[in-house]
Amino acid sequence: MSSTVVYAGVTTVLDMGGDPSEILALKKKIAAGELAGPRIFFSGWHLTVPGGYPLDMIRDVYGRLAYFALEGSHARGVTSVADLEQQIDRVHELGGTFIKLMVATVPPSGAPRLSEEMVRAAVKRAHGHAMKVAAHIDTADDALICARTGVDLLAHGIEAPAVTEAQAQQIAASGIHVEPTLVNFERFDELADGHYAGSQLERESEPPELLAQFSDEKILAQRESFEKSSFESWGQELMRYRAERPRNLMKLFAAGVPVHAGDDAQGSIAAFAGGYHDELRMEVEAGMPAAEVLLGATARAARFLDDRADFGTVETGKTADLLLVRGDPLAEISTTRNVVQVFIAGVPIERHPPPPQR
Repeated sequence: MSSTVVYAGVTTVLDMGGDPSEILALKKKIAAGELAGPRIFFSGWHLTVPGGYPLDMIRDVYGRLAYFALEGSHARGVTSVADLEQQIDRVHELGGTFIKLMVATVPPSGAPRLSEEMVRAAVKRAHGHAMKVAAHIDTADDALICARTGVDLLAHGIEAPAVTEAQAQQIAASGIHVEPTLVNFERFDELADGHYAGSQLERESEPPELLAQFSDEKILAQRESFEKSSFESWGQELMRYRAERPRNLMKLFAAGVPVHAGDDAQGSIAAFAGGYHDELRMEVEAGMPAAEVLLGATARAARFLDDRADFGTVETGKTADLLLVRGDPLAEISTTRNVVQVFIAGVPIERHPPPPQR
């Protein structure tokens, strides 16, 4: 059986927020041939402060039981630089090559957040281990903090407000990269509109029981708890700045910020692996050339993940991770979803949707 990401044609992933024990167990199954899965890079836990994002969202929207269930396994609140460094050291010991910092406070309502001093200390510690640092951001101010402190990757684009050209130039000058996850926000927009559409690949590859949680009736039932939480203002902000997100991406791209493709699959409420192809489409619709978008999904991403990557390009001596599609993505980017065959290390993968959950 192929995993959902491989079914969607994705052969390498960067997991930026999860329980390392679960990730290592999955990597072990893939290595043993028990599952046709992708090459996995990971960052371990979300590193934040007690009560900071995403712990505040989990508590306010889903309740304290959910907070206690995920605090420690998927997110860890640190209270000092020493504590932060200890968490980074542990991720490194487990084999993680990234760390994930929660720089944003969502919504910007005064919730606690990592200080700039702590972000800078985290970058220093991680870089000392030859690890890269990704940071969850929301605003231009968040991105500028990351630029000043040496963060390597903006996880999510600048959602609001409009980025000035001066800000874009300052961000680009730092050498930072960005993965805008436009499709992630599109899925949020769908939920706000009351109907989750998703993509055909998502409907093919995800268990029906999972997708049923995003029926119109379920969305309506969940709306009340969200609207009563502090995060309603963030939802309104997402709607208000819907058109600004692709414009902000293009300002960063024009300034020279390297752009990658990422969809926040399994990380956000309703983005799954098949949505990756919608991310490519949306980057082209924003104004990026198709060739640049494809580089951000292949060669550029490979070099960013691993300086000595033997994957990501079709060359003699490289690992044959290949996605064959019907059509020409350079002429029409949406043809990437017309998956004909997926190869991992030269081995053709039998693409089967996962069986229904029982």
